[in-house]
Amino acid sequence: MMHGGIISLLLDGAMTNCLFAHGCTGVTARMELAFRHPVRSGSPATLRAWIEQANHPVYRLKAQLLQDSQVKATAKGVLKDRSDLNSPEDTP
Repeated sequence: MMHGGIISLLLDGAMTNCLFAHGCTGVTARMELAFRHPVRSGSPATLRAWIEQANHPVYRLKAQLLQDSQVKATAKGVLKDRSDLNSPEDTP
């Protein structure tokens, strides 16, 4: 069975990647999780994430982890745009 911390990491990463796909560099400000069913390690799983509400610089997203066509875990996240993370000053 997969540890809840790993599931949290995957859902957080899916929401962050969703923002990246929309041209935003975001960081998680808050995240709420629901573990609905155990997730088996070693078995394929699918992650989905989407933007529920966009009020720049704050975005509300949702994500799901699915396995065997069943929603195993969900997340709601508040992410804040951090386009300043892409500035040349941050590059060593």
